[in-house]
Amino acid sequence: MVLAVILTACEDANIQSPVPQAAVYLDIDIERQYPNFRPPTCQSLSFPRYGSVVYERDRLGYGGVVVWIDIEGHYCAADMCCPKCLNPHKPIEVPDNGSLAICPTCGEEFTLITQYGMPTKGICKDILRPFGVYQSSSIVHIRN
Repeated sequence: MVLAVILTACEDANIQSPVPQAAVYLDIDIERQYPNFRPPTCQSLSFPRYGSVVYERDRLGYGGVVVWIDIEGHYCAADMCCPKCLNPHKPIEVPDNGSLAICPTCGEEFTLITQYGMPTKGICKDILRPFGVYQSSSIVHIRN
């Protein structure tokens, strides 16, 4: 069962991104911390690198971590740095923890209903930098 979860995790090592790679280590307890963050609803959680209250061991990538549930019910995660602007201090924003991420600097929009944060409006051709996601029990683990 663990192997099946790992094989369906939201990660693809062949994806290139202009966003610099930075360490990611984040565990989300959906049983205790976020009991409503469960499939099948398309929703998201945001953990900006600057300003998030996290544990000392946590690492939040280059611009932060956005975690979402895609339309198929899988947990997915990506860096919050816009691949067009590359500014970690102005991460993408997710209004109402929904399924659309917007860059406050350039206005680029990314959809959070599929496995990858695909650009949907603007001129950016790159997806959000994806992170590996797997679940064990009630913990969603996000790593790179």
